[in-house]
Amino acid sequence: MAAMFIHPNLREARPLMVVGGPRCGTRFVANALNRNPTVFVQGEIPPEAMDNAVRFLCETTDYFASVPEWAASWQHSRRALLYALWRSMVKGKPGAIRTPITWFGHKTPRHDRYWEFYRDFFGEVGPKYVFCMRNFVDHYLSMNSMNEVYTLDLVARKYRVSVARYAEMKAALGDDVSIFLLDDLRVGGVDYVRETLFERLGIEVDDRMLARIDSSRRANSTEGAGRSRRKELTAAERVFLDRNEDLLEALQALRAARPLARPVDSTGRWKRWLSQPHGGARRWLGWTSTWSRP
Repeated sequence: MAAMFIHPNLREARPLMVVGGPRCGTRFVANALNRNPTVFVQGEIPPEAMDNAVRFLCETTDYFASVPEWAASWQHSRRALLYALWRSMVKGKPGAIRTPITWFGHKTPRHDRYWEFYRDFFGEVGPKYVFCMRNFVDHYLSMNSMNEVYTLDLVARKYRVSVARYAEMKAALGDDVSIFLLDDLRVGGVDYVRETLFERLGIEVDDRMLARIDSSRRANSTEGAGRSRRKELTAAERVFLDRNEDLLEALQALRAARPLARPVDSTGRWKRWLSQPHGGARRWLGWTSTWSRP
């Protein structure tokens, strides 16, 4: 019997998530995927809400593991519960689901930090991911234009985390994760959309659907948000990049699915760019992993 709390048109859907860096095309990708009527990608889920949901799901799984006579029922229904949580936690009003859906998920920058949880939660039929990124300079200028709290050092640290995480996901998940680069979209246009967002994910698309996707349109642009878009680095920012040349090699690293090579400081010691684990250990469905929030 299908779980009663899942929308009937989502019962056979496979999870699909648009993740990666903010200001890197996640909204464009979600809008493009949603042109296919069998795909339903919602908006963002607040990370604080997802943290609570993961904690609840892990603790509930631990409970049912202690009562074997109920464990099978939980295994059968837990995906439906997660889908219901996604529908309930999305920012804004959830969209209507009027037809059976093959792919269901959401677009949330940096949601990739949950990939190990999802791998264990969903099991063999796990999620597909589109990991969105762009070159570091444009990424930083866009982030800083939206909010000056995003300093160059802060954006660089989080950017390195994202590049390393993509490499980690690609090594573990293979073809279930696909990289989407805004820089390549500008060059490849609709052909890049066809290959990256549909063919690589095994989602059918025809020319009529592709014709409805404007690859030149900048969804969620800085100017569209009513802010002035920075176009040049300051002299101090250029000095920072001269000392951190690895950031300029990000596109090559992403295409090769490898982390950035961390620069060496003047004393010859490796700089510690990634944030140190904090918060102790977190349980993901029966196993323990140190974790840090980017």
